[in-house]
Amino acid sequence: MNRPTTPLPDLLQTWAGDVATVMVVPVGTGSLVRAYNTTDDLIRTSGDEALMLATILRREYPHADWTVPQTWRAGDGVKPTRERLAVAS
Repeated sequence: MNRPTTPLPDLLQTWAGDVATVMVVPVGTGSLVRAYNTTDDLIRTSGDEALMLATILRREYPHADWTVPQTWRAGDGVKPTRERLAVAS
């Protein structure tokens, strides 16, 4: 699998500006995606932008359990995992 050469935070910021946190919640056959900036303000995203954020995270963390809500946070290294959220070491 080809990995993006752009660092993940930079890649996500391409789609959602000053993104610090992305939450992905499975809903039916799709996902509810919310992006927040460093002051925890919701970043308004279009449907296409939200889909791209979820796609980027799913590609970066293919082994995460995407059937449960997952959160990615830039500041402290929390990333999606198979079982639950865990702090990256």
